[in-house]
Amino acid sequence: MDFKTLNEIFSADFNIFNIVSMKYDWAPGAKAVYTHKPRKTNGLLMLTKHSATYRTLTGEEYPFKAGEIVLLPKGTYYTITFDTPDNQNIKPYMVNFDMCSSSGNDIDLGQTILKLTDADERHKSIFREIIQFYEE
Repeated sequence: MDFKTLNEIFSADFNIFNIVSMKYDWAPGAKAVYTHKPRKTNGLLMLTKHSATYRTLTGEEYPFKAGEIVLLPKGTYYTITFDTPDNQNIKPYMVNFDMCSSSGNDIDLGQTILKLTDADERHKSIFREIIQFYEE
């Protein structure tokens, strides 16, 4: 397995595969829980209307606002709680994917949940285009 920091990845040869994109529609009060099993793939999550807080097994908290894009590396353990009024569904966008080096080794993106962008319109539109492309 090859470990790459995000900066190293931009200057390396790599492949992205098993790409699955989706728009979720979770009931009010929903949570995503990865405390007994780690994430099976890397994920990019964009919160739409609501903010959320990620909590790791060690108690670290990562708050994120609507419009921000978050990297959820393969192998991480966490719980996500959405900050929503009880009567509103939660509708984030998600892109799950695997990565490997040009030699075929898995790329490990580490164990840290990262905010990749701020809540700006440019990144939101690019992310929505990716989702739409894979839906079609």
